[in-house]
Formats: sequence, C-alpha cells, structure tokens
Amino acid sequence: MDRLESLIDSTDLLGNAAALREKAYEDGYLFLPNLLPREEIQSIRAELLEILAKAGWIDISAPREAAIANLGSFCAEPDPKFVEVFYSQLQLRSINALAHHPALVGLFEQVLDAEVFIHPRLIMRNMFPKKTAFTTPAHQDHPLVQGPRDHWAAWIPFCDCTEEMGGYTLAPGTHGSDWYETEPALGIGQMEIVDLPDRWVHGPTRMGDVIIHHTMLVHRGVPNRSDVMRLSIDCRYQRRRDPVVDRALMPSLQMTDWEHLYQGWDDDAFKYYWKNLGLEIEPFDLTPFDDRDTKAITMGRAKDERARSALVGVIHRHRDAAMREKAREALAVLDGG
Repeated sequence: MDRLESLIDSTDLLGNAAALREKAYEDGYLFLPNLLPREEIQSIRAELLEILAKAGWIDISAPREAAIANLGSFCAEPDPKFVEVFYSQLQLRSINALAHHPALVGLFEQVLDAEVFIHPRLIMRNMFPKKTAFTTPAHQDHPLVQGPRDHWAAWIPFCDCTEEMGGYTLAPGTHGSDWYETEPALGIGQMEIVDLPDRWVHGPTRMGDVIIHHTMLVHRGVPNRSDVMRLSIDCRYQRRRDPVVDRALMPSLQMTDWEHLYQGWDDDAFKYYWKNLGLEIEPFDLTPFDDRDTKAITMGRAKDERARSALVGVIHRHRDAAMREKAREALAVLDGG
C-alpha cells in the first residue's frame, strides 16, 4: 500500500540559496506556500473561467467563481474540443507573463545556481471532476518534455485545492532514477509508470502556493472528487547555458503556432524572447512516444480502454499515415466496430 506523507513547507529556506538547493536536490521537490501574490493568481483565474464559461465547461447558472463543472461537456486531451480551449487559455498574455514572475525566476536562480531559461512552452491543466480514469497518471516529465535531465517544473494552482478537489502528489527521491517503464493510459500524457513507488507526499494547496519538482521525479494527479473544475499550469525552467530541446520552443501539443497564440497582445514583452539568446538547440527524441503508440495499437485491438486517449492522439497528429490508419482500426475495435 502507498505510504502518504504531508508536503514539507520550505518557505523558511528562501534567501538561503545553498540550503534551498540542498533540500531541492535531496527530495526532488519544494513546496512553497504563498510564493506568488494571491490576488494575481485570482485575476488570471477569472480570465480562465471566462474561457471555460464560453466553452460550456462550467455551469453558467451558478456564480462564475464557483466553477461548477458541466459534466455534459467533458472532454480530455487530445480531443479537438479540449485542444481548442487549451489554446484559448494559452493565448492569454497573463498566463505567459506568469512564467516570468520575479518570484519564480529568483527561486530557480537559487535552485539551479545559474542564469535561468524559461521555457515558452506552457501546459494548462483543466481537470473535470468525477472523471477519475482521466486523472493525470504517474509519470516523469523528462520522457515527455526532454532537454537536460537537470531541469525543473513549477506547478501553480488556479484554485484552492481541498482534499476533495485533489491536486498534486509526488514521490520524493525518485529523481535519481532513469526513465521508468510505462504503458499507455488515459489522462494527460497518455503514459503511466508500471511499477509505482510506495512513498508519496501530498497536501491541500491554495492560490499563490507553488510546488516545484525535478524533471525526473515521479508524480501524478489526485482524483478530483468535488463538483468543481480544477485548474493549474506547469511552467518549466533550466540553466540558460544548457542545451534546449527544440520542442521546448514550440507551443504545447504542436498543433498551433506562436503567431496564433500571440494574437491580440498589446505589447511584445513575452513574445519570441528566446530567439536572440544564442541557445544550443537539440532535436526531440520521439522514441518514447513511438513505443507508447505501438503499445496502444496492440492494446486497442485487445479492447483495452486504457489505450483510447493515445489512439486518438495518433489519429490526429502522428507523422506516419500508416500509424494513423492502424490507430483508426484499433479505435474501431474499441468502439465495437
């Protein structure tokens, strides 16, 4: 049985770079309540809820701030309806500016002991309640995002995550491992670690709190058992001197471009800021995704529902027409056709 412990508050280490860095690399994560101004997060939340209301994802008969989910509109990555809302959120200038917040940059300068590069690729998390099967599965970020193994993510909630609403749980110390074996799964990333660690940390979080973790650390979502949409974002940071993988400079999911995401902005402060930094850029390795997609086709043919999200992703964006056709055939088997 999993052993669940409480998140450790590391706020008292801020300003002591050596101690903060030691704690970060010992556990693979830091929990920092109130690192960001709550009112700034609430302001962004209001913009996000406006988008969800227009998409029909929240009940407009209830107060907007309540964010009561409309389960009749449920969809998940990589469904095109989900992707449309996802990109509408990433078009917000405020979302992009948040990754550059001085409190975050200063934190990662202490942890990495170097000048920091902020990835322009951001990942919104929109978690419908009552859809436990689509909770983000246990995974490491590195196979999905790649780049240097010593880089970090910041998870920032746009809601007060009660125990009922769930949130984030991490497996301390697992960042010292290599890539774990995975299999296809529902939920974001469509990869789930096969042999799970037995020690995890978790706790309620509030708007303004930040959890950072190493890219190799095993972590997963906690099921949202409330009636409310759970909203958060992942931002990523590395040393500027380290090579950057090319996909870190592309929009998430690679299904749009920056010109589309930057439409309507009043200034250029956070546009294309990486282009004149002289970064060393490396190609993305598609092997983990090809392995996942091949397994998903086999699982789909065997009527294993866990393959569904990966198959939909192959159909919509795989580079190989033969793989797209195999995925369509496997999905038809899942659907009883």
